[in-house]
Amino acid sequence: MENLQNIKNEDLVRQAKEKIFEKRKSVRTKVKKMNPQSKVIMKLQKKVVKYQRKAIYDFEEITEILKTLQPGYEIKIMSNKIDSPNILKAVIENYEVEKIYISTWAITDIAFTRIKELADIGIKFVILLDIIHSYKWLHKSGALDLVKENCEFIFTENHSKFQLFKMKDGTVLNFVGSFNFTNNPRYENMTISTCPEDFDFYKSFMDNVKNGNNEIQTKLL
Repeated sequence: MENLQNIKNEDLVRQAKEKIFEKRKSVRTKVKKMNPQSKVIMKLQKKVVKYQRKAIYDFEEITEILKTLQPGYEIKIMSNKIDSPNILKAVIENYEVEKIYISTWAITDIAFTRIKELADIGIKFVILLDIIHSYKWLHKSGALDLVKENCEFIFTENHSKFQLFKMKDGTVLNFVGSFNFTNNPRYENMTISTCPEDFDFYKSFMDNVKNGNNEIQTKLL
């Protein structure tokens, strides 16, 4: 009788293990069937939640700084508190933006999320990235396909960093400094201006790179 009970218990344990195995197998199968873009979106959504509080803080800080900006003047900043991707949200909320130009050496997934959020509502981007730095995840994950309708990407050996905003009324806003397009708690220098000549200088640089022109570009101040 005892042997029969042991056999029965062993059968119950085996059946339970089989059910767990089948359940895990089903989950793995569902994950495998997801397309690369869906996996990227899930990952980005998790990051947005993680950095939500920091994004709110940055939005408030940048908005206050922009309120002090006057035509013909520059604001110079040294800070380790502002994540540069959150500049996008602050500018979008305070201006009627038509197109955004970004140049960076490094870009993170949370930074890419900020781009996607705006591309999804029709904002146009031109983005210059370094071709040597590790951007494999952008290609392999399918992330670039998520924004291809409204984003033009240029790849070259690049270490320049800036964000340029062209407004619907023709005015511009320039953020130029040492910051990459990342969430990065390091001290960075940043200059903010509404100078059209500065906008044209950096935009023409991006145009030249796109067209294969690598001549030295200068501007007399």
